[in-house]
Amino acid sequence: MKPVQPPVPEENDEELRDALVRIDRLERRVAKLERRVAATTPDGWECTVCGRGWVTARGGVLACNRCSYRRHL
Repeated sequence: MKPVQPPVPEENDEELRDALVRIDRLERRVAKLERRVAATTPDGWECTVCGRGWVTARGGVLACNRCSYRRHL
C-alpha cells in the first residue's frame, strides 16, 4: 500500500516565498553591516596596555595608536 500525502495548500507556498524574500533581505543587510564594520575596524588587536587603542604591525614594529606602546619584532 502506498503512503498517501495530504494535498499541500497553496498558502504554504506563499508563506515559503515570503520567508525566502525576508531571508534574502536580511542576508543582504547583514552583509552590508559586515562591510561597514570591516571598513571602520582597524587591522590589529586591542591594546592590553591602555585598553582603548589598537596595536598594529607596520615595518617590523608593533605600536598602539593611543598610548606609547612600541615593540620591535
